[in-house]
This record gives sequence, structure tokens and C-alpha cells, in this order.
Amino acid sequence: MKGKRTKKLLALFITAAMAVMMMGIFASAAANYDETAPEDGKKEFQFTKYLVIPESMGVPTLEFTFTIAPGTAVEGDSANGLLPIYAGNDSTKVTGTPTIADSASFSSADSTTNGLADDGIANSTEKKYASKTVTVNFANVKFKEPGVYRWIITEDAVTNGAAIDTTPRTLDVNVQDDGGSLKVKSYTMYMGNNIPAQPMNPDDTLTPKHANAASAGDKVDSFVNSYPSNNLYIGKKISGNQASKDKYFRIVATFTNVPSGTTLNVDLTNATNTKIPENVNGATVIDTADITEGGYLNPSAITFNSVTTKTIVFYLQGDQYVNIMGLPKDATYAITEGTTADPGYVKDGYTSSPANTKNFEIGTDPNKVIFTNGVTGTIVDTDIKTGFTNEKNGNIPTGVIISLSGLIVVGIIAVIGFAFFSARSKRRYEEE
Repeated sequence: MKGKRTKKLLALFITAAMAVMMMGIFASAAANYDETAPEDGKKEFQFTKYLVIPESMGVPTLEFTFTIAPGTAVEGDSANGLLPIYAGNDSTKVTGTPTIADSASFSSADSTTNGLADDGIANSTEKKYASKTVTVNFANVKFKEPGVYRWIITEDAVTNGAAIDTTPRTLDVNVQDDGGSLKVKSYTMYMGNNIPAQPMNPDDTLTPKHANAASAGDKVDSFVNSYPSNNLYIGKKISGNQASKDKYFRIVATFTNVPSGTTLNVDLTNATNTKIPENVNGATVIDTADITEGGYLNPSAITFNSVTTKTIVFYLQGDQYVNIMGLPKDATYAITEGTTADPGYVKDGYTSSPANTKNFEIGTDPNKVIFTNGVTGTIVDTDIKTGFTNEKNGNIPTGVIISLSGLIVVGIIAVIGFAFFSARSKRRYEEE
């Protein structure tokens, strides 16, 4: 009896041991995934980089770079159907590091799209934008477990005058079990970096928004940079009884700290936009160095090819001005008038004064432009209106006129006297 009981206990023990062993084998098989890199077609995630510029401006040469770093783990909530989030550097579940090798490089050769009031990019009909595709490479990342893995993408600071998108983006990578192997199902980028755990069955039908239409937590497809800029008006005002309205004055404008490759359009609506002949009139002296094919043509665009400093010349008559559009924030300008090569400024007796010491107006309402800024400065956040006033007066030779008027008065008196005495003599003759 005792032997039978012992045999039964031994059999039960063996059965239990085998069961435990089998459970261990199954559990090990279930958890022992091979480290898996994303398959072809899922090795990369791409987003769009937009550069918004004024409608009148050419695309400047600018470069933007990005950094990707591991995100923070977030606990799940199975009761509410929320999946946990694994940090991108959780070595127990993932190895390797994603990279963003490409920069978003813009140049004047890029095409642009006109903005719309509610396009989520420019959000203005007075602006346009160029775009580039940026790639995040996960080819060297290997996953050990299914789940959602998180990284954070940020844009690097720049010194090129552009305003970067300072809001981080959260990038979640959804890895799933597919018949016993791991596969990357999807990449999702969110606006911000404090994104909570996501539903187990997310709504994948939601289309990511453009960055300037998204709020924190929204799916998003892009970064948007703007290019703060303003216009620079340069005007000329003349006065005085000897000032020549025909004369063209030579204005020299020098710009610095403008990104290489930038093209600035110049509005010549209120200036001479056709070639000014070198002998246009007797009051004007076109500098010899400026003459091309018999005259000078005010530039309608200024291009900074491989340079960040540029000097340009305009010829303006009284009550004319040019509008240089799209100068970037922090660019500097310096405006001067005349050169020693143009002796007319000295011989004609014109006196120049900076606009910030003698303000002036050109035009009439509602198109009047008031010039109040100095002839040197930095572009900040408002349009600059600067220029020069020129005054030339002369003394009228009134002494000659006075001498003549005296003779005329004497002549008149003589005539009156002659008429008086003639009439008197005639009367006496008749009386006699």
C-alpha cells in the first residue's frame, strides 16, 4: 500500500515537473524574439520642412539640421486601453540609434508655392513657401519586443536670420508581433514632447496636420520655419528756388549680414525703371563707373551670390523712392549720397542731411510715404524709410531791377509832366 502511494506521488511529481518545464519552454519561446531591424520599406520615416518667406522675395540659401534623442517611457493603462511607451534607449528592448543625416538645404533654385490664408503653412496670401523632405533612418535600430518606442526630434539653432520651429516633435514607432517575428507597423509624429500613452487601437485614419495648423498632441507631418523680414524705402526730397527737378542724385546702399544666395526684389514703381541715358540732362552727372551701354538702369533685384555683403547704386530724382523688399531680420544697411566722381553735388551747391534729422514726405494720401529713419541701421521688426533731403537756394539780383524801376518812375513822371504842360499851353493858346 505504501509502495503504491509512493509510486503515485512520484508520477504526480514527474507530471508536474514536465508541465513546469513545458511552460518554461513555451514562455521562453514566446519571449525569445530575434533582434529585428525594420524590414525594407519601413527603415525610414520622413517629414517635411517648410520655409515661409515674403511673396516678393527669392528663396535664400539656408540650411537647417535636426537632432533625434530617446524619449521618456510612459506607463500604460490596460483598464483604459492605453499601451505603455518604451524609451528609445531601453536596452532591454531596443538597441541601436536612429539618425538624421540629411539637412534641409534651401537655395534660390527651389520652387515655391503661394501661401493661403488657412493652409497651415504660410497662413497668408502675402507669403509663399519652399519645402524639403527630411529622412529619419532606423536601419541600425533593432527591436527585441513588440510595443511602442519613443524618440524626440528637435530642430537645431541657427544664426542665418531664420526663425526656427522650437516645438519638439514626438516620434512613436509601433512594433508588432507578426507570426512570431517582429515588424515595424507604423511611425507617428506628434506635436510636442509630453504626449501621453496612446490607445491600443488608435485611429489611423486621422491625417497628420501641417505644423502651423496643429496643436499640442496632434498628429503632425512637418516643421515650419519663417524668415522674418522687412522692407527698406530709400527716398529723395529736394527744395529751394535753385533746385533742379531734372537732376538725378546718386544713392549708394550697402547691406551686410544677408544670407548668401538671397535675392531681394526692388519695387521701382516710384522711381525711374528704364535706362537713364548718361547725357539725360544738363543737371545730371552719371558716374563713369556706373555707365553700361550708354546709361544706368536702376536694379529691380539684388542677388547675394556667395556673399553676405553687397553694395548697390540707385539714381533718384526729387520725390522719387525705391522699395527694397524682404531684407532679413538683423541685416544692416548704410545709405550714402554722391561720390567724388560726380562733381555735380559740389558745384551745384546741394546740402545733404540724414533723414533722421530732417524728416520728409513723398506722395499724397492714401499713398503718402513718410521718411523718418536714419541712413544707417539694422533691420528689426518694422519697415525702414530713410533717404536724403537736398536744398539749393540762390539770391535773385534785385539791385538791377531796382535801378531800372527808378528810371521807369522818372520816365513816367516826365510823360505826365509833358502831357500836363502841353494841355496847359493849348488852353492858353485858345484863350488868346
